[in-house]
Amino acid sequence: MQTRAVLPRNGTQRDTPPLLYDVIGTAYYTGLTPRTVQELRATGQLNAAKIGRRIWFRRSDLDAFIEARFAGSTQLEDVG
Repeated sequence: MQTRAVLPRNGTQRDTPPLLYDVIGTAYYTGLTPRTVQELRATGQLNAAKIGRRIWFRRSDLDAFIEARFAGSTQLEDVG
């Protein structure tokens, strides 16, 4: 299955990260499995938009999701 993403149309270069990710792209971006992405969407933990038959996730929402996980974790001590 091919990962699909939506790139900005304002003439930016192709190395610009996509604005929207599908389930597979979201799984790759977050390091989760596609099934986990679907479960997080179903429980409301990840925001998504259904456009036609496809489900899309905003990169900004994914970044906020990841940051929230880091904010709740404990910091590791330097034992050197």
